Amino acid sequence: MKLNCKLLTKSVGILTIIVCISRGVGAASNRTQIQDIMAVLTPEQKVGQLFLVGFDGIDISNETSIHKLIYDYRVGGAMLMAENDNFTDKDDMVLSTSKLTKGLQRIAWQKVNQESQEAIGMPSTGNSSSGYLPLLIGTKYNQNLGENIDTGGGFTRMPGPMAVGATWDTNLALSMGEIAGSELSALGINLYVGPRLDVAGSRVGTSTGGTGLDTFGGNPYWVGKMIRSFIVGVHRGSSGRIAFVGESFPGLGGADSGSGMDVPVVNKPLQELVAIDLAPYRTVTRLPYGSEETIDVLMPAQARYSAWQGSLSIDTRPFGLDSGAMAELFNMQEFYDWREQGGLIMSSALGREGVRRFYDPTDKTFPAFEIARDAFLAGNDILFLDDFVFDRSEDQFATVVSTIELFVRKYREDTAFAERVDSAVERIIAIKLRLYDKDMSIINVTEGSLLFGVEMEEGKVFQVAQKAVTLLSPSKAEFVSRVPRGPSALDRIVIFTDSRTFSTCSICKEQVRPPVQSLEKAIERLYGFGGISQNSTLELFSFSLADLTKYVADVNISSDESSLANSDRTNSDDSLSDSQISSEIESALVGSDWLVFAVGEPEKGVDRSALDLLLTERPDLLSDKKVIVFATGAPYYLDATAVSQFTAYYGLYGDSSPFIEVAARVLFQEIVPHEAPPISIDAVSYDLQANLSPDPAQTFVVVPIVDIGEADIADNALVNNSSDESADSISGLPTPDAVVKEIMQGSTVNLQTSKLVDHNLKNVPDGTIVEFDASYLAEGGITETFAVAKTVAGVANGTLVVDRMGLVEIRARSGDAISEALQFDVLLGSDNLADADALKSEGTLEVAILETASPTEAKSTSNILTEVVVVNTAVPDSVREVITVIDNSDALEGSVHIDPRDLMSAILAMIVISAIGWSVASMRGMAPLLKSRVRLILFVTVGVWTGYDYYALKLPVPELLLNFVGLAPALLAWAGGFVGLLFGTITPGELSFDSIRSRMLGSKRGDDS
Repeated sequence: MKLNCKLLTKSVGILTIIVCISRGVGAASNRTQIQDIMAVLTPEQKVGQLFLVGFDGIDISNETSIHKLIYDYRVGGAMLMAENDNFTDKDDMVLSTSKLTKGLQRIAWQKVNQESQEAIGMPSTGNSSSGYLPLLIGTKYNQNLGENIDTGGGFTRMPGPMAVGATWDTNLALSMGEIAGSELSALGINLYVGPRLDVAGSRVGTSTGGTGLDTFGGNPYWVGKMIRSFIVGVHRGSSGRIAFVGESFPGLGGADSGSGMDVPVVNKPLQELVAIDLAPYRTVTRLPYGSEETIDVLMPAQARYSAWQGSLSIDTRPFGLDSGAMAELFNMQEFYDWREQGGLIMSSALGREGVRRFYDPTDKTFPAFEIARDAFLAGNDILFLDDFVFDRSEDQFATVVSTIELFVRKYREDTAFAERVDSAVERIIAIKLRLYDKDMSIINVTEGSLLFGVEMEEGKVFQVAQKAVTLLSPSKAEFVSRVPRGPSALDRIVIFTDSRTFSTCSICKEQVRPPVQSLEKAIERLYGFGGISQNSTLELFSFSLADLTKYVADVNISSDESSLANSDRTNSDDSLSDSQISSEIESALVGSDWLVFAVGEPEKGVDRSALDLLLTERPDLLSDKKVIVFATGAPYYLDATAVSQFTAYYGLYGDSSPFIEVAARVLFQEIVPHEAPPISIDAVSYDLQANLSPDPAQTFVVVPIVDIGEADIADNALVNNSSDESADSISGLPTPDAVVKEIMQGSTVNLQTSKLVDHNLKNVPDGTIVEFDASYLAEGGITETFAVAKTVAGVANGTLVVDRMGLVEIRARSGDAISEALQFDVLLGSDNLADADALKSEGTLEVAILETASPTEAKSTSNILTEVVVVNTAVPDSVREVITVIDNSDALEGSVHIDPRDLMSAILAMIVISAIGWSVASMRGMAPLLKSRVRLILFVTVGVWTGYDYYALKLPVPELLLNFVGLAPALLAWAGGFVGLLFGTITPGELSFDSIRSRMLGSKRGDDS
């Protein structure tokens, strides 16, 4: 067995060396290829690689600006955005977008291969030497694209990050990333500005603030877990052909709302920024760059941060343009390592309003070259140019060309600037090589696969919607009493939907999201005639919140006006006058049983929402009705007063078809929502951080660290019991006979908790504080905290040095959660020391524990064995996790086995016995009195410290005293004090020879008589 362990150790070492060598060879090969490419690039080509440009429309013919920028000025990439009309519904959006990306790549390829003999579409190793570099073609996270597809296939409408965060399921985050990665990669997209990594602030529930659905939640640990899983999904779904961009670095979760025209301000101390805002970014930058869990590109926020930039003013540079602040942040170890391994930095759009206002608050000039130069020298490798022109109604072509030409001139004249350009271009080439697996031929770059059907992906979105829906108010127990059942036969349901129009591009047709009758149709399909319950007697009426606004505002409406039947209305019916709509709403509300609201986020420029108007102007309409509200946007915009008037308030987090269907199922109580939104919500008194703290109701234990390796148990020597059956313990099978309850004094025990769960029955966030306490029962239950640790994956470790004898009880506590007790006896005896010496000659003592599978959900752990097993094993630490119990049998002889409480006991004995001696001197009439009292005190003092030091020096003591463990030094000190008092009461004359002889003779005469 020992031989096998040695062979295993050597094998692991050899494999590690091989992996390191192969990585080194791969890195050297990649470096050589980059240098070969750099050697053939002209200054114009190098400078062009720095720029990623936006453009209007989908026309890329020879005369267009984007064609000239790619063909003549060698820009390194292009960004496709809905606001620039790069996505249209004129033709099939999937086909048109795929055609657009392939066309852009071919422009770059044709330029550098116009004199090449390479046949179009054939791979060639000559691409590098000819100077061809694929374009980075990017796009931003957009939930609306799928709404413009009327054909059988197209983009899946992605749920917002908050919906994914509300599932508390990283597997679903990974699935959403896979959908995005596969669909975008098939379109030819290789740069994805994905969901933001912001952590929502704890107080965002205002009508004007908040981060909407654009964040995964309000806890940095969970935001980090979700975004990491999403990034893994994007990389897997695209087969590694998409680079993920994390924008708003280092986070805008705590930024002021601003006016939309100025640069946002983040006024947080550095400690808070590091602990909260930067935590998700650290999660996705700590692994080796290029791994599937690591972010590829960071986009600094155009905001101001007092933590790095000091006192803020209008003259403070936006963070992405501040070289000093950027350098300070990227000198942090996690980001420094990521950067050194090749991490890319990409600027946000340099033509946006905040940047313009910093350089010229009057907006009368636009120093394009200065802006681009400052952004580049601040540390950005890729410069994103959009609206990069003084007059934004004009084309930015001339401004971009002028900027590129000035960059080329500076490259030729300024050596330091040229080195900075070369460094950035090398990073850009490296990521392009990685995206295309070092094959940058046109056929490999433009190849793609067909998109999956929408139906299959909509099914995955439904899973997100189903797990995300949250009951915000009231509690489940109260909800059962308020709403014992869902709608039934003959119930009248009036639905008000926050329907809004939008279009993906300026020439795209307007669409309504969600349609006014979407929830009604979902109810009819699921629960009406032909549905699950085949209940055709439900009365359903649907209106928009805009209709409700008009109704509440129309104070002159007459109740006897004629109304149209609800079934005759369609989403496109504009023939109804305001008075007719108001009359129809009035008729529907009469006798209604349920009022259902699907409410989105507040509209810009709208002071009061329709629901707010209804609650304040016509609260009488809500009486005797069940009022159900679904928040299709972020759920923190309503206040506590409004929520108190609802029968039930749900967080839905989306308004696409899957989310609307989930709302219908929740209404009819087919789906039972959870009660844990991913953000704090003041209106319902929900504190996210408290909900993520350890659940006091859970049962968890403290055990020594698990030994998961094989062990040679033939030579096991247990302190108290020994058995060859302990093999079951090592392999994870509970065998009570193989465990012991004793351990030697002076040992060091490394302990570990079982997994701690929060109130959602998920692992508590990493960094949760856990305190380990030891109670010494032999000393009256004195309790001390011997370790404070932070959890990792729900588990915390602590180390205890056993320096006292007797029964010891170990517990761990975190918040209000307290573990079960782990008890063992600490012994000191010749037999045990002999066993320890024998073990020491064999090897190192190690503690192992029965290995038990840790469930993802909380389960009772009361039956887990917690006794210590001491084994002797030669399995190396690099192969398995073990805990070492250090054999201190030699050190034990010189170890200090007393503590400050024993010293205090000795001092107390000295004071008390000296006081007794003070009184004894007076009672016995000792003279001179003062001298006798001082003499008694000196005798007592010598006696007390003689007894105390006798134990401290570990001189032989009666076996009886060892049974008192911690009381032994106190007993000896008190005994020594009383012995000193006894001797002190004897005067010097009474101890003289003549006095003793006279007393003896007197005694003899008495006997003779």
